[in-house]
Amino acid sequence: MMNRRTLIATLFATSLGALSPAWAGDLTCGPCGMKIDVKNRVHFRYTLSDGKAVEIGSLTCAKSYWSEHKTDKLVFTAVDFVTGKMIPADSAHYLVGSNLKVGTGMDKVSVVVFGDRKMADKAKAANGGQIVGLNEALNHAARGHHAH
Repeated sequence: MMNRRTLIATLFATSLGALSPAWAGDLTCGPCGMKIDVKNRVHFRYTLSDGKAVEIGSLTCAKSYWSEHKTDKLVFTAVDFVTGKMIPADSAHYLVGSNLKVGTGMDKVSVVVFGDRKMADKAKAANGGQIVGLNEALNHAARGHHAH
């Protein structure tokens, strides 16, 4: 018999499979060239002032890209783990250090993005970790090595 935590995590992950995000398809991380698996629901996008979109596969790459393009007017968005929709990255809730195994592995710790704080709280209760804002999530993600 499954314990409550495993059951909640399984139901949570299973419910995500039915969603089909509008941006689904083959994506490549602009800064590092790694393939982004959109099924993992961890990816980010910088939109430049000319409308060009740069896909980002991890917060580590996002921080690197930002430091190289500080003077550009960039709009930074993230995929909401629950809905699969792009949301403003600066108002999202980041679950860092949880047991959820998502993303490219480029970030030193697990980073999962939520638009809804209640959903972030539920995921934290089921999978551990801590909920932080964008700046703290960038710092957590970039700690350690960034290996390709």
